[in-house]
Amino acid sequence: MGSKGDLTLRTLKAKPIYLCAFIHRCMGTKTLSIREETYEMLKGEKREGESFSDVIDRLMRREKFNLKDYFGAIKDEELLRGLEEDSRRIRELSRSRI
Repeated sequence: MGSKGDLTLRTLKAKPIYLCAFIHRCMGTKTLSIREETYEMLKGEKREGESFSDVIDRLMRREKFNLKDYFGAIKDEELLRGLEEDSRRIRELSRSRI
């Protein structure tokens, strides 16, 4: 056997105790750095009783719009031609950067 201070199951002649522990893990938190104007926009979206996490969840789950709903909304032919021309230029510029 060991020294006087050595207490083991053998020296105590005790039966082992089995312990079952449940560990509850809470969701963690993250710190985000955002611009002041972004914070103000987020704060403006916040409803009474909502946390910023609730606001972000709500905004991220917002239903996406369908472009088909807007088909034919612009009736001005000159405006449409300008938009088409702008879109064409943007595509050409994006191709030239690659």
